[in-house]
Amino acid sequence: VDGRVLSIARAVDRASAAKLREENEKKREGAREDRRHLHLAKEGQVEADSEAGRAMSKEDLAKRQKSAQEKRAKLKNPNFFVSKTRLSFRNVPVALADADLRKAILQYMEGGPPSHRRALKKVIIMRSPDRMDQNGKPRSLGYGFV
Repeated sequence: VDGRVLSIARAVDRASAAKLREENEKKREGAREDRRHLHLAKEGQVEADSEAGRAMSKEDLAKRQKSAQEKRAKLKNPNFFVSKTRLSFRNVPVALADADLRKAILQYMEGGPPSHRRALKKVIIMRSPDRMDQNGKPRSLGYGFV
């Protein structure tokens, strides 16, 4: 009407209105779910007072605590999220090749179901484009993703 959009909705009876209200509430509850998967952020984290924490060296525990602190700081930014499917590895030996890391992961996964082994799509060790090792290949940055 006069260049404006006119939206018309049919009136519904009370039972239908209640049903529509319930459906809308269910949709809103689903929208509140954590799309950034923050519940996975502490997965695999070793606490200092745990049995595993007491068994490891103070230096290693300090590295892990610093890493967890960095992760918490990053996750305060709403643009960062925790991947449901990608794992990150830190402190990867510089001499370790992608194929060796893949082989080690597959050996670890041997006890699990075959579907898990098929789920392993890609193993990457991040490398520096400007720093070369003794063989002339890009040097490892010490972390990778699976």
